[in-house]
Amino acid sequence: MKPTLAVLFLLNTIMSAQPREIATARHTLPIDYDFSRQPLPTYRSGFLLARHRTPPGFSVWDRSGQLLVHRELTLPGVSDLSIGDIAAASRGNAFVLSVSARNADGRVACLLVWTRANGDIQKIVETSSFAARRIIFAPDGTLWAFGRVYNNKFEEQADYDTLRQYGTEGKLIRSALKRSLFKPSKQAPSAESYMAIGDGRIGVVSLAASEWVELSSAGEVVGHWPLQIPAGAYITGAALSSSNDLFITQEKETSTLSRFDKKNGTFTNVDTSTFRNSPGQGVLLAGSEGDQLVVRIKPPNLLIWIDVK
Repeated sequence: MKPTLAVLFLLNTIMSAQPREIATARHTLPIDYDFSRQPLPTYRSGFLLARHRTPPGFSVWDRSGQLLVHRELTLPGVSDLSIGDIAAASRGNAFVLSVSARNADGRVACLLVWTRANGDIQKIVETSSFAARRIIFAPDGTLWAFGRVYNNKFEEQADYDTLRQYGTEGKLIRSALKRSLFKPSKQAPSAESYMAIGDGRIGVVSLAASEWVELSSAGEVVGHWPLQIPAGAYITGAALSSSNDLFITQEKETSTLSRFDKKNGTFTNVDTSTFRNSPGQGVLLAGSEGDQLVVRIKPPNLLIWIDVK
């Protein structure tokens, strides 16, 4: 007996709703630290990086779970210090913090703070009116920063380059990606955002503008796509795979891991049941390493390297 059109439609609906790919755990690392009420950690260049709000500071773990740095950040001549992001150099010989603070005269200072591998401050670079919201190291050792530019009244400028590249000594190399390229929004494109590094690609996720932008290592835009983010969903992480596919994690009723489909601007869920005990177990995309994604799940608090196929 041939199936009816209604049955065929139901079967097609069920099949299309199923995850197309399955994530498989390859390496698991327990993390003996509670990130509750703190900014979400990231995994970059073989290090787990965490920022702390009060008192402002940061922590760094290596791939084996050894705590390398755990300290409060204090800078001379400033107050109301806040750490916006942290990046790790590929060789692990330096970390950089994007920092906002107030000088003695009350003026807001936008800073990039380089530290040595042990967390000691190496140099402080004031970026004038450019406030870096997200920072990430490229494989060549340069630092990319995604942020916004203020005028002398500390209001966002009408148009400016949102992306900047700095050399190993903190010198500005180039700027790119005009704010006007993003969909108009009351918020700056970097206000709610993520950055990712892939194979010869720099990726910017702007949640404020609901857009995904890919750039070459020279800062040239190679692709620009709208993001259809589900209403009420909270994006918790983003990363590029070795094939330059964008993955995100989001929180709504449950945590989900998804791959971005450039053809239609939507996300396809990945089956994570192979390493999660239940849908209620939270999953957060912390970064990537080689051809594997790195996620954190809790409870228990674990870092997991996964393949998605």
